[in-house]
Formats: sequence, structure tokens, C-alpha cells
Amino acid sequence: MSNLLSTSEAAFNMGVNVCVTKRDKRTGRILQQEKGHNRCLKQTLLGIAKYLNGEFNPTQPLVNAENPSYRLEDDWIPSYLGIGTNMGSYNTGAGVTNVVTVNDTKLLSEISPRMRLPERNKLIARNEQSYVQLVINTYLPDELYIGARIAECGLFAQETGNNCLFRICLAEPIVKEVDTVVEIMWTISIVSIDSQNSPYVEVDKSDLKLALEHMLDRYAQYTDAGMTVDIKPSVETMKNAMYDYYRRDIDQEGVDKTVAELTADYNALPTV
Repeated sequence: MSNLLSTSEAAFNMGVNVCVTKRDKRTGRILQQEKGHNRCLKQTLLGIAKYLNGEFNPTQPLVNAENPSYRLEDDWIPSYLGIGTNMGSYNTGAGVTNVVTVNDTKLLSEISPRMRLPERNKLIARNEQSYVQLVINTYLPDELYIGARIAECGLFAQETGNNCLFRICLAEPIVKEVDTVVEIMWTISIVSIDSQNSPYVEVDKSDLKLALEHMLDRYAQYTDAGMTVDIKPSVETMKNAMYDYYRRDIDQEGVDKTVAELTADYNALPTV
């Protein structure tokens, strides 16, 4: 039994939730399309927690006297799209890299301005499905970002500032041209994961990790000593052990069995 949550019951492909499409403006033909999965950033998680904690309600004091229509939850709702080159420069600043991390609050190299997202987006909430989806579909304005090397995108709460909620880096940059249209479709999914009414059982793989390290150390000792040793049988056990170490569907009994096999092979090898 796995000790990790599985999203296999979500009944849909979570591998891709952002699609950036470059089309010929005249014919609509797709010239380039980049797909990937974004990273939900810490600010989004905090906003959800605040909502569940009841912090967004009319009893809260006014926090923005200059804009009485400002809502407390505005800092946590995706309202703007930002694009960037994902190329660092001398003024990029610290705290963000070209690889997305959960603690990111901005893009690596953002291109101004941010674009306001449409207010009426599509909600998918079918009775038979264990998830709800918010689909945001928008286009980059014709007059903006001409010649820009679009290599990262982010959903932001505000028009300015470090308030990125979701971020993705594209595998291949898209260059927006005068005669092309760039469409961005962003799907945010909230999934209910089935526990299958099974008790939670923690699987301890620390002994397996230690056994793998000991075997690799022994191999290294042979190399350092210039020894010729037949390690083929133990290598096969190593392969199986590495597979079991990363398996999510293995129980403690299976881990202990693998450790015993690895230890037996280790003891059968000659000492240095």
C-alpha cells in the first residue's frame, strides 16, 4: 500500500493544463503550440487556506481606503496574465530562477504590461466527475508584445507587484509577430482524491536507501582498489531495489524483502 496520495482517480489528464498557441492571423493555422503543467505557488495555497479559515468576509476592516471596492480576497484571485522571457539579467533580482519553484512570487524576466484576464471564464463541474475546473481562455493584444520571446507565463492577483499565483516555463519560446495571434488557455483544477476507504500505512524506506548506498560504496571501493569483480548478479538486484525505492504501490513487507535480497548480495561480494 502506498503512503503517497495518488491522483489516478481524478479521471482526467493532469499532465497538461496550460496551452499557448501561435496562429496565423489570416488563416488561423497553428504555427506553434507549447503545452505544459504550471506550478501552483505558495501565495495561492495561502489564499485557499485563508478562505477556509473564514478570513474573507464583510466583517473584516477596510484595508484599502483609496479603493473602497477593494476586497480582501483580491490579493489571492488570478486577475492578470503576465508573460516573460525567462532569461535572467543584471536587474532580475533574487528569489526566482528559470526553474519554477513553489516559493516564486514573480516571473524571472517579465515583459510589461500585464493583461487583465476575462471576468467570465468557464467552470466545469459535472456530477459524475471528482474535480472542478476553471478554464481561462485569452489572447494577447495585437498591438502588444510584438517580437517578444515568450518563454514563461504567470497568473497574477494584481496589475503590479510580486503576487504571482501560478507560473509555467515553456519548453520552447514563442515569438509573437505582427501577422500572428497568440492564444493562452489555462485550466485550474481542484481535485477530490479518493482514499478508497483504506487505512493510512506509512512505509519506511530508510533501510532500503541505506542498503543501496552501501552497495554503491562497495562498487566504488573495487574501482579505487583496481579489483576485477563479477558484480552482474548484484547489479540486477540493485536495479530492482532502485525501482522499488521509487514505487508508490509497495508496502512495508515488499520493502523489507528487497532490503533482505540486497543485503544478501552485498554479503556475497568479496571484501576489499
